Amino acid sequence: MALSNRYIYLFVIFLTTTFGYSQVWRPIGPVPGPRFINIHAITTYQGNIIVGGDFTKPIYDFERVARWNGTQWLDMANGIENQFLTIDGNAVNMLESYHDSLFAGGCFWNFSRLAYLVRWDNIDWRHFHDSSGTGGCVYTSYIYGDSMFLGGASAFGWGKDPNNRTGMIGLWHQGKMHMMGRGMHSSGQPFKGVKAITADDSSVYAGGSFYLFNDSREHHLVRWDGKNWTPMADSINGEVTHLVSYKGSLYVSGRFTKINNDSIAWLARWDGQAWHDVPEIEIRGHLLCSKVYHDVLYLGGHFVGNIEADRDSISCLLGFDGEKWFSPAIVNADIGDMEIMDDELVMGGGFTKIDTLQVNFLAGLKTIAATNTSEISSRKLQIFPNPGSQIIHINFSIYPLSESDIGIFDLYGRKVSCFISERDQKLSIDISSLTPGIYQLQINTKSQVFSSTFLKI
Repeated sequence: MALSNRYIYLFVIFLTTTFGYSQVWRPIGPVPGPRFINIHAITTYQGNIIVGGDFTKPIYDFERVARWNGTQWLDMANGIENQFLTIDGNAVNMLESYHDSLFAGGCFWNFSRLAYLVRWDNIDWRHFHDSSGTGGCVYTSYIYGDSMFLGGASAFGWGKDPNNRTGMIGLWHQGKMHMMGRGMHSSGQPFKGVKAITADDSSVYAGGSFYLFNDSREHHLVRWDGKNWTPMADSINGEVTHLVSYKGSLYVSGRFTKINNDSIAWLARWDGQAWHDVPEIEIRGHLLCSKVYHDVLYLGGHFVGNIEADRDSISCLLGFDGEKWFSPAIVNADIGDMEIMDDELVMGGGFTKIDTLQVNFLAGLKTIAATNTSEISSRKLQIFPNPGSQIIHINFSIYPLSESDIGIFDLYGRKVSCFISERDQKLSIDISSLTPGIYQLQINTKSQVFSSTFLKI
């Protein structure tokens, strides 16, 4: 029954791509639903999807944070109050589920006290020791191994001694905030800070707009070598908003049009030795989030453009499988964050439509792999009605069905049992016993495996 409730609001778009899988989108939560205006951060915690942003009561239904339990949206105590209404820091900017705890960062009041990093104790939001610093906001976070990196405009550290603090970036590890050199500073200018962090086995990377100590130049991308922060370019002429490592390269996005003396706009790739543009795509805008899902890199943010090879339009969502860039869907407004839950890519932001699918600021994507299979054209294999609830019919014109193996699989790859009635090149399948959801039909001939998807309602 719980699974049935989970799909009660489901309307599915099937998008067949050239990468050997089908995409299945769904809105998460009712449409129309609670008013959020913009989701900046997503994480999962105790089987719930947690979202944070700049939505506030009484105009909106929740106070900067809310949770979806699979059937309904719920408050989390009194939410998190905002401190400022006019500066870039008036929202929950980051959420992390780390070591069985839920953390939220931003710039807000909590229990009438200024706070930048708070922890949920399953009853209410509490201050996270004194690690939230003496000023500024938390903008971003990144978990790598057993460590959680925090970035923002704050001074991170432990205790009141300024000598035990590091500017704009901190490392939480084994129950303690660790310094990472002296960090960065704003030189007294507003809206500066670390806006993006990522890491690999050799380095930690930080992007944003900031100054290094003993260096009067403004920097936008630096690397930590274990002792010091060093710039990764002589000059980048705009703020870096997102960083992601994927298949041996570092992808950097932001409000820049030049790196060093080279014209590289909005998105760049670092191969470990040199900077490159990404000539396969033309993009205007910047990335805000990314996730690797089924070995494919998905990137979301505030951008439009097109893919040069086939001139496919892109809007706020981009995909890359390591060889080819593609447009998974056209999204009508910003994507603020992504998370993976139950083998589904969950994304939230300010959007209300994915292609023609109406959503309420939050949507889920599942991809159904077709490994060693061939894409089926509608002329060769037909499933109707689709969606279906009792009996579906299959037309297949390639190979005698009597000499083929026929199977139905759920989204987790498990084979399910159905009564199949075969006649000539037609099948009738009784799906009344199946739980509502998405399934894959496979027809295995002597030489190929063919597949297509259907929805049981």
